[in-house]
Amino acid sequence: MSKPNLFSLATKELSQDAIITWLLQWANPANSIHNLPLHTAGSALLKLFLSSAPHIHNKAIKNVDAGRQWENIDIWAEIEFDDNQKALLIIEDKIYAGEHSGQLERYKNTAQKWCEENSSQLVCVFLKIGSETQKVLKGIEAKGFIVYDRKSVLQCLKENLCNDSILIDFVDHLQVLDDAYQSFSVLPPSRWTGHSWVGFYQFVESRMEINMWHFVNNPSGGFWNLCLNWGYWNHFPVYMQIEQGRLCFKGAFSEDETGLDTQKNDVNAIQDFIHNNLLAFARANNFEYVRRPSNHVHKGAYRTE
Repeated sequence: MSKPNLFSLATKELSQDAIITWLLQWANPANSIHNLPLHTAGSALLKLFLSSAPHIHNKAIKNVDAGRQWENIDIWAEIEFDDNQKALLIIEDKIYAGEHSGQLERYKNTAQKWCEENSSQLVCVFLKIGSETQKVLKGIEAKGFIVYDRKSVLQCLKENLCNDSILIDFVDHLQVLDDAYQSFSVLPPSRWTGHSWVGFYQFVESRMEINMWHFVNNPSGGFWNLCLNWGYWNHFPVYMQIEQGRLCFKGAFSEDETGLDTQKNDVNAIQDFIHNNLLAFARANNFEYVRRPSNHVHKGAYRTE
């Protein structure tokens, strides 16, 4: 039986905000007299977050003041260096959720104004402990945020681990989560969890260009979907996706996707046309496992062919 872990109970983003902020507070050199190993761990994490910031990432730190929820920003830290230069670090901290509602632009604008008034350099970080697609992460980077993931934080803290039960629990929690995402490499697909499928999709994404992977919520409980491509047969998107096991050929028939008035187009006939051509191609090339799904129906905006 595994030992109790604080972070298996404290699963909310606010709990993660707390320990990240706690470690950044330990990065203050004044706190080294209280617990040097924790100060070392906190300093290493702070230096990781500053590592992509030009002109300051190698500077000696004189003071750190860190906190949470300033102007709705998850985590912030004011840093003063030995040469009296100053920086403001802001962190948008996510576990599984993504960014939304233009929040990153608002936070950056608020912080930039503060930096202009206080002669500080701004460093914006997006921390994602869960997993995210490369397409989304590139969009976040385009907004001026440096992205750090679970693996980078885990490696940093493991290299600076000390005999503190809270820090050990957090590192163990990150390791268990990372192992869950990597479980696809050691378990048969019949035993894969949602984390396994996400880890597999990320592996595929690292080896080839894909369209997107995401969770599809539906009345039967939903599934993790990997959309491999997105092409058009005339105006109708046709694509392939993996639905936690099945490789499906799909068509998108909604007006939002096609730009066409579905009332003026016989989408059922179009679906049958796509289906018949796919099966004809499969037969001609001896793809015996390509077959019509048993639940093939003429309904829905996204239909399996």
